[in-house]
Amino acid sequence: MGNCIQAAFSGGGGGGGVTVANVTTDKTSIFTTTATSMTDITGLSLTKSDITDGISHTCINATVDNNVSQVFTALNDNGSVVMIIGTSTSSSSNEFPITVMDNSAADGNTAKGQMKVDGNTGRMVYASGEYNIRITQSAVG
Repeated sequence: MGNCIQAAFSGGGGGGGVTVANVTTDKTSIFTTTATSMTDITGLSLTKSDITDGISHTCINATVDNNVSQVFTALNDNGSVVMIIGTSTSSSSNEFPITVMDNSAADGNTAKGQMKVDGNTGRMVYASGEYNIRITQSAVG
């Protein structure tokens, strides 16, 4: 798709082209935490594209479950939490599909997933072909 977008914009106007970049990291194992402050989700990070005056759309897609607690999943960009999603239940082992996303500068910084719970255990679910865990970034400039 990047080539279609580049072709659509490269012929117009001021003689310059458009740069399009995509970066994806797939996590291929379950992540479990009992941390009550934000902790990095092992294996769920990427280096954003570095495009002068570019914009980046970064997104985490996953399924989380909890054991009678609240689970908070965050997108951290260059050391700061930029978006957070919380899920809660009153019974054990409920699964929630989540998407955490943000738009920011295409600046080459590191984006990563983080998680915390209000009690008990939170888990990011992985099962090949059934549950996927992914952080992805698309940038244009």
